[in-house]
Amino acid sequence: MSPPAKPRSVPAGDPSTRPTLSWRREKTTSVTPQVNSSLTRSLTPALQQPNHSTPPAIPNVRKGFAPSASEAAEVRVKGINFTAGLDAILRLYGPSARSCIEKETTGAIGDALRFGGIVIGGWYSVVWYREFWKSIRDKLAADEAAARAIGKCATEISINVAYRALASMTSASSLVAMSTRTFGYYFQRGALEVTQPLPNRFTARWRNCNGFNKTIWNVVEGACIYFIERTGAKDVAFSVISGGTDTSHMLANATWR
Repeated sequence: MSPPAKPRSVPAGDPSTRPTLSWRREKTTSVTPQVNSSLTRSLTPALQQPNHSTPPAIPNVRKGFAPSASEAAEVRVKGINFTAGLDAILRLYGPSARSCIEKETTGAIGDALRFGGIVIGGWYSVVWYREFWKSIRDKLAADEAAARAIGKCATEISINVAYRALASMTSASSLVAMSTRTFGYYFQRGALEVTQPLPNRFTARWRNCNGFNKTIWNVVEGACIYFIERTGAKDVAFSVISGGTDTSHMLANATWR
């Protein structure tokens, strides 16, 4: 029987003597957690979109839906129409009337009025503007003459607040020259054209004012009377020739002395 082999003498640090490790990754099955699909859809926009502190400019567009053709074509209303309207109610009817409109107007526009959702430079749906004036009619029993008076007062307030450039309209000629741009300060997508200007009269044509109703046209009439009187005119008379009801157009004459 041969003697047992002696262990081989290996120099210290020989790499061949270092232990080696080997392993094999086991195949795993990926498990996707089941998440409520409606919850996923509601969270996805929040995860993908940055958080903006400013509310959307078109508040009537339903979340998750593109605006319809009629919504896309409707007039958009500058926020100052709402804020100056409230200030006019305060001036003409008192603080309790303004508080009533702010507290008792329902729907999305009511929430916007109560919680500061309207900014003077923002653009909003004409649907909100109709609801705003419906609340004024219902809560204050405001008739057509009242709508004209509020519109006239609100226009004066808006000039003092934001549109001081309009204060330069001191003659009928300057009024006609700035009429189209002036209308664009307050409403977007509609159009105004002043024709046949004479020293003491002119004809005005509004078109493409989709979403307007008779009350809004009364407010526009009051605004026109204010601008004409601002030029120094007296005894202003405004007469509607056609439209001016629940229509997108109005043709009217204005006369003064």
